[in-house]
Amino acid sequence: VAGALFIVLGWWRIRKYVQQGGIFLVLGSTTVLLTLFAAREAYDFFTPLSALLMMFMSTVFVALAGVKYHNRDLAVAALVLAGIAPQLTNAPMTDYIELFSYLLAVVLGAAWVVLVTGKREITTAALVIVTLYSLPHLFSFAQTDAGVLLLFAYAFSAIFFLTNTSGILKAKDGTIAPDIVTAAGNGLFLLVWIMAAASDEWKSIIISSWMIVFTAGSFLIFKATRKLKPFYVYAGVGVAMLAAATAAELKGAA
Repeated sequence: VAGALFIVLGWWRIRKYVQQGGIFLVLGSTTVLLTLFAAREAYDFFTPLSALLMMFMSTVFVALAGVKYHNRDLAVAALVLAGIAPQLTNAPMTDYIELFSYLLAVVLGAAWVVLVTGKREITTAALVIVTLYSLPHLFSFAQTDAGVLLLFAYAFSAIFFLTNTSGILKAKDGTIAPDIVTAAGNGLFLLVWIMAAASDEWKSIIISSWMIVFTAGSFLIFKATRKLKPFYVYAGVGVAMLAAATAAELKGAA
C-alpha cells in the first residue's frame, strides 16, 4: 500500500516537478519490490510468478512516466528494477525458460521505450542485463537446455540489432557512442552464445549467417547516413564472425 501510494504521489507530482515526481515513482516501485521480497523470503507469501508480475507492474509505471516525460533516468531505473526483480522472488532458479521469457518481455519493452523516446542508452543497459543473466549458462555454472536458450539469444540479438539500427538512422544529435558500444557488445554476446551452445556441425553456418546480417546492416546504415563509425563497428563484428566461423569449420588448429 505504501509503495502504491508513493507511485501515485510521484505520478501526480511529476506533472510539475519531473525530478521530484521521478524520485517518488522510483521509491514507490522499490518499496513494492522490497516488500514482495520480504513476503517471499520470510513468510513464503504469494507464488514466485505472482510476485514477479506485481514487481513488473510496479516498474511499468516508472517506465511509462519515463516515456511520457522523455526522461532517460526514469526509463533506465525502470529497466534496472525490472532486471533485478527475478532475483527477489525467492524462486528456485531452475526454470530458465520462464526466466528468459520474462527477460524477453523486458527487452521488448525497453525496445519500445527506445523507439518512442530515442534514448538509445536504454538498449545498452538492456544488453548488459541480459548478458549478466547469460553468464551462468555460458560458463556452464547452470545445467539447462542450452539449445533452447540459444534461440532466446537469437531473439535478443535480433531485437538489439533492429533497435540499434533504428537508433542510428534516427539520431539527430550526432552522438552515436551508445550505439557503437551496443553494436560491438551485441556481436560479442551472440558470438559467445553460438560458440558455447550451438552444435559443432552447425556453428560455422550459423555464425556465417549472422555475419551476413551484420555486414549487410552496416552497409545499409552507411548508405542511409554516410556515418563511418557504425559501419566500421558492424563490419568489424562481421570480420570477427568470419574468423570465428573459419576456426569452427577448421576445428581451430588448422
